[in-house]
Amino acid sequence: MSLFLNELKIHNFRNHGSFHIEEPGRLIIIIGRNATGKTNIVEAVQLVSMLESFRTPQWSTVVGNNDLNTSVEAEFTQNGRALTIRMDIEDGRRSYSLNDKKHNKVDLIGLIPAVIFVPDDLNLIKESAETRRKLVDDIGKQLSSTYLQIGADYQKTIRQRNMILREYKEEKGLTPLLDSWDENLVVLGALLFTHRIRLYRRYMERARFFYRQLTGEEELSSRYIPSFLQPGEELTDEDLVEMDKEEVERRLTDALKEAREKELAREKSLVGPHRDEIIFYLDGYEARKYASQGQQRSIALALKLGQLDLIREISGNQPLLLLDDVMSELDGSRREALIKTIDGQVQTIITATDLQCFNGPLWESAQIIELV
Repeated sequence: MSLFLNELKIHNFRNHGSFHIEEPGRLIIIIGRNATGKTNIVEAVQLVSMLESFRTPQWSTVVGNNDLNTSVEAEFTQNGRALTIRMDIEDGRRSYSLNDKKHNKVDLIGLIPAVIFVPDDLNLIKESAETRRKLVDDIGKQLSSTYLQIGADYQKTIRQRNMILREYKEEKGLTPLLDSWDENLVVLGALLFTHRIRLYRRYMERARFFYRQLTGEEELSSRYIPSFLQPGEELTDEDLVEMDKEEVERRLTDALKEAREKELAREKSLVGPHRDEIIFYLDGYEARKYASQGQQRSIALALKLGQLDLIREISGNQPLLLLDDVMSELDGSRREALIKTIDGQVQTIITATDLQCFNGPLWESAQIIELV
């Protein structure tokens, strides 16, 4: 199915009192100096497509001009069907509507798939493990309401369990309550793990493919390391994919028992999918330790292209691509690889400080918006 952004209206969002894009083409380039609000526009589009912000803001802070409310409205065409999604923020709370009818956020998840690429993503190989897990979870949340709900319930469990671990020293009678939350962690953690590991395997196949396309040299590989591994134990990704939910539950239960004293000492949950790691390798060498900056950026780009390709395959929709100030961070060969993917197929919004990175027939057809 085709997916196309036809119109974008922003009211009172951050520094934009009013901003309007009408009848854009396949490629929109937003040019402006720093602090002119380019990233704010990308964030606004993300909020009506992915329904989240890469900035994780306090919602009361995004309302501009000291006003009381803000809104972002986007009209899309999807397989010939008109969809208008609107987000309002009032008193620090978000609400959503679809074609003028109020909807819960969860009802709209995955309706307008998108992939966002920001400068921080170029360093994801060396960032926290959470950053790499999020690569997989961002796909899952857009493709499956079940994945989204399991993840939300699991995070709630971790928050509650961490609170009990912090209070345990003062209230020794909390053991039964902690045991109960352990059971929740095991059940939800096993569900999240089994969904994530299967999605991860499909995702990494695409990332490896795109890395070969980008470089034609080293072989990209990865390893998923669950927190329930025993000391000295090594399991391949295939071993993990073949595990059923019951085996994962058993492993989580055993790992939680062994970690209880350490968790009480550190007052946080140390076992579960929220502690899993993904490690990348080039020709068998750990990329975090040995890859050059250029190689790390090639991996990051391959991972983003892999997201785009997998979402397209599973959802049947061509996702929007949101590129916030990354073109100047990529060298010529990596920009060319990205352009090849964009070329006439993926509707893309790009922000940049100038047009120096853009040349060729694709850019000549772009709609260019200059912010002052």
